[in-house]
Amino acid sequence: MFEIPPTLELILKEAKELEVKGEYSKADNRLSFVINEFKKGKYDNPNFLADALNHGGIVKRMLMQYDDALENYKEALKLKPTNEQKAFANVNIADICRVAKSNFKAAHEHLKKARSCAKKIPYAKNRGIMHAKIEDQKGLVFLAQEEYNKAINSYQGAIEICDDLMEHHPGDKEIENRFGQAVHHLGVAYIKLNDPKNVKEAYESQKSALNVFRELGDQQGIVNSVSALGEIAMIKNNPDESIKQYKEAWGILEKTGYDRAKIALALNLAEAYLTKKEPEKAIPYLKQFRDGIINKKITKHDINLMRDKYKKCMILANQCMILADQMFMKNVY
Repeated sequence: MFEIPPTLELILKEAKELEVKGEYSKADNRLSFVINEFKKGKYDNPNFLADALNHGGIVKRMLMQYDDALENYKEALKLKPTNEQKAFANVNIADICRVAKSNFKAAHEHLKKARSCAKKIPYAKNRGIMHAKIEDQKGLVFLAQEEYNKAINSYQGAIEICDDLMEHHPGDKEIENRFGQAVHHLGVAYIKLNDPKNVKEAYESQKSALNVFRELGDQQGIVNSVSALGEIAMIKNNPDESIKQYKEAWGILEKTGYDRAKIALALNLAEAYLTKKEPEKAIPYLKQFRDGIINKKITKHDINLMRDKYKKCMILANQCMILADQMFMKNVY
């Protein structure tokens, strides 16, 4: 067996950078190349291959190739890599169970397996980056189960771990990114509580997360935080500000082509325009949302999360129709 050439290490590094930038197709091509080179039997480094498979799965997940992503993660586990990569694979499998299958019980089971592996990582001492990822993903599962206070506790746990890690490892981009993710998710949980008392906390969380994502160039992170700021503006009854934020996110998604996020954002834009009594501007976005469901651009998990917003849009649309009828009758008679 030959040692891993520097070119493959550089390609893996480049693929991870493309992943952060939201250039998923390019990242997928590079990761597939690395994985295929290993499958030719030239090299023997299970941990390196597991890392490539884990990130390859993440990229495929973002491309909505959920079954392929799951196969990558399972393949990584079969290699019997380090406990860190085992934990990473189980966190990723939990993510697929949540997003693609709405199987929350299985998601929690895989997070338990991840936690068991993470405890065996020698340098981590229960406060490593993998523990932050586990807590963050656990919060996402609780959010999907509408157990918002449990989600908040998990996110806060992830943030505390990241705060400690950033103090001891300043400038570590992976830690900073996980911090940004957890802070963003915390803000989303506050929004979901639908309590005006939490608006300030939600806003501060999203601004903090947005600063991190802008610094790192994490395009999807920027989209997520800006979209959340748009939702906060809706809570404050400021649809114009919401539309401004949503349009910034829309512009990024036009470049990255992440359809799943675009469909959710279309519903947000429709809600904002309907609130302004501008149904003619809302209709194109409602059509995109409808087409996204028909073409399975979003999952059952996504639909469940957007159910209440969709119902609100239908109520607003009906009000707009009643208003239009009243204006028509007034002008006719």
